[in-house]
Amino acid sequence: MTEQVVFKNAKFITADDFSLPYKSAAELNRLFSLDFIKKNAAALSFKGGRGQTALFSLSGEDLVLRQYLRGGLWGKLMHDKFFIASHDAHRAFDEFILLVRLKAKGLPVPEPVAAKEEKSGLFLRNYIIIKQIKNCADLSYVIKNRHLSADEFIRIGSTLKRFFDEGVLHTDLNIRNILLDNKGDVYVIDFDKCKITDLGRQDKEAMLARLLRSFNKEVRITANAAYFKESDFALLKEAALAD
Repeated sequence: MTEQVVFKNAKFITADDFSLPYKSAAELNRLFSLDFIKKNAAALSFKGGRGQTALFSLSGEDLVLRQYLRGGLWGKLMHDKFFIASHDAHRAFDEFILLVRLKAKGLPVPEPVAAKEEKSGLFLRNYIIIKQIKNCADLSYVIKNRHLSADEFIRIGSTLKRFFDEGVLHTDLNIRNILLDNKGDVYVIDFDKCKITDLGRQDKEAMLARLLRSFNKEVRITANAAYFKESDFALLKEAALAD
């Protein structure tokens, strides 16, 4: 379940178990302010990619704030604005609600904290805050440092099967969106523009093909320094597509 709050030109959504001490609309609005975070966070860092993704600690929680930006030609023209009547105008709320559903199904995804839509004329800006997954690294980092074991490939595939069984269509399944923690548990992140649907075998194989391309791309851009062979992927694929 979720709760919506309105403040001036902004709308917020939070989970029912929202535990941060920012309950009013004005307080929620500050939670999405980088100036407020810089002044009050115990720790703050930024990740790359399109736009800024802020990692910070506040009120005893390790959090991630991400703003949604456009890519391609529209990104150069509109940057962070989404036409209010377009199909992708509510990307933050869509991802937030999907994460709530996936958490309720027991799937290993980030815990959603809050999302924000900010209206500017006929356009919306989108933001989301999630909890950090601690003591983990994405697969691109892992294969730059060591081989994944056969058991790890199988566990990654088995985890993806859980998502497939629930009909989750991940539109950007790649090695940077799969995490391994120090206990060997597997997590999947970045559910922007993803959805639950009736998945066919072709859909699953397309997602796995995209994942394989990202492994091979990492090998190319590291001049074959990454620890991966395409033959290793068979274990992952077999586990992901198991009956």
